[in-house]
Amino acid sequence: MLARRNLRIKAFQTIFSGRAKGETEPRAILKEFNQNIDLFEKFYCHLLMLPSALAHYLLSEKDFELSKYFPDKEKIRESSFLEDNLFVSYIDSSEPLEKLLKKSPYDWKNHGELLEKIFKELKSTDFYRDYLVFDSPNAKQQEEFLLTFYGYLFETCTVFQDEVTDIYYNWDYDVFSFYQMLSDSLKNSFKEQKLFIQKIYKDEEEDYDFVKVLIERTTTESQTYQKILREIAKSWDTERIAKVDIILMEMAMTEFLYFPTIPLKVTINEYIDLAKSFSTDKSHIFINGVLDKTKDLLLTEGKIKKEGRGLRDN
Repeated sequence: MLARRNLRIKAFQTIFSGRAKGETEPRAILKEFNQNIDLFEKFYCHLLMLPSALAHYLLSEKDFELSKYFPDKEKIRESSFLEDNLFVSYIDSSEPLEKLLKKSPYDWKNHGELLEKIFKELKSTDFYRDYLVFDSPNAKQQEEFLLTFYGYLFETCTVFQDEVTDIYYNWDYDVFSFYQMLSDSLKNSFKEQKLFIQKIYKDEEEDYDFVKVLIERTTTESQTYQKILREIAKSWDTERIAKVDIILMEMAMTEFLYFPTIPLKVTINEYIDLAKSFSTDKSHIFINGVLDKTKDLLLTEGKIKKEGRGLRDN
């Protein structure tokens, strides 16, 4: 599931995209956010399907080898390692997954060459060769193999990484979330003996309301926020402040003013971290200073309502 940091990233990317297109209507920006979340969910399901896609690809390779006059027994054994995998059977029998993948832009049938390359590289790994030692691996051995397999793809397998980066533009920012969700799906599927599909939101109503308010208020209050920024950063020409930095600081101000349960320190630290990922080398220092002064100004004016213990702490 997506953590709040990931939701902030997706909200930021959507707001930035909207402003680049001159979009000022919150509903339009929120609609684009929802489309991005839908793509995230579909790509997670696409990744979840991978063991099944690889198993079916290898079955066709095995059938081809068996059709030869002198079939290679070693190739047949190599192509059979996922045949009785429980997780593959859970995937193939999952109606919820089939429903989620309807109208998906992602389909492993279009990536036969990639499956071939993945298998070619997989055969050179120690964990694959160790797995072949088992004639009939048990559920725990199957689970551990697939966890290692996903880790290998995400960390080491360059042919896989190059491909997913091309077809899913947000891969670098979502890869950790995908791995966590796939790991949870694997562990819970073997535990429940059916495919476990991870939720996108921890608490759908609460998390979506967070994003909705964040996008709407940052969009509608932008001009007000920029007046505050001009007051705080008098020595800076606001026209020369990076658009990324302006949006991040506006989002932080929305959290100051409209999220009474989020500590001020948490908000400032979150947007400092986002600046490190999305802006220039020294932007996080600038944003830290401006947000600290903005917080003090808004507190003095009585506009920040944080009443819980530690919520107003620096």
